[in-house]
Amino acid sequence: MKIKCPGCASLLQIPDSAAGKVVKCKCGKQLRAPAATGAAPKAAAAGATGQSRPAAARPAAQSRPLAAPAPAATAGLFDELTDTDLAPVKAVQVPGAKKAVKPPSANAAKLLNEAISGSDRRGEAMLMKTEAPQPPFLIFIGLINALGAIFYGGLLVLVLGFVDAEMLEEMSGAMGDVVGVVYYIIVGMLGLMAALSLATSICCFIRGKVSWYVVLLSYGWALAFRIFEIIDQATSDDVDFNIIKGVGSLLIGAGIWAWLHGESVRAYYGTEEEPIWRIAVVDSTGFLVAGALGAAALLLG
Repeated sequence: MKIKCPGCASLLQIPDSAAGKVVKCKCGKQLRAPAATGAAPKAAAAGATGQSRPAAARPAAQSRPLAAPAPAATAGLFDELTDTDLAPVKAVQVPGAKKAVKPPSANAAKLLNEAISGSDRRGEAMLMKTEAPQPPFLIFIGLINALGAIFYGGLLVLVLGFVDAEMLEEMSGAMGDVVGVVYYIIVGMLGLMAALSLATSICCFIRGKVSWYVVLLSYGWALAFRIFEIIDQATSDDVDFNIIKGVGSLLIGAGIWAWLHGESVRAYYGTEEEPIWRIAVVDSTGFLVAGALGAAALLLG
């Protein structure tokens, strides 16, 4: 029997008895010889009987047919599928397992980051719009107090220019002492009125709690001072038309002082949530300071 080596392509001459067995080529390639197609020769059986049994011929290996290749997908294979068929499969909740939290969408995550970082310009614009505008009457009050600061400052300069320490020293006796006390009271009052008017004028144009309290203190002072002026005029011997002017000034001052506690002014200064006790302390301070100075002026008068 001749077979061809698949390794070196040489023809091998093998005996018929090697059919179906593994043989080795000179090149080292091992291969199995094909089985014989006819009946196999009888082989002598080992044993005492010495009889030979026919060797069973091995059936030739039947070759299995190769599987046919899968047909190529045609263009219309998925034509019948719809969008619902291609949608992702909904996750099934396993009993006893924790429910998975759905991650936020891209838009929700972006809005959340903008809210945290404060980079949303639209939000900043809305905050700017919510700021209360400055009341026009508050601008008028600021201008009036600026003129008052100039007026009281000018009077202070005149008093200091006309009366000096040498003139007070030349006055002897009790008269000199009284004039000296009155002089220093007038200088102190003019200086205080000029400083308070200037501070009030500035605070009318600056937002903040401190600015609002300064304005309240100033007009609480002015209201109490008007009251003592009316008392002084009413207790004098000659009651004239000035007392009517004083009452008018008192009513105007009381109206302005009450208006400063209103919602529009407090919204401008951002003091809507200020406690009542703190407001009462500031108002009382203005009244007490002006009352003490007014009482001193009445005693000296």
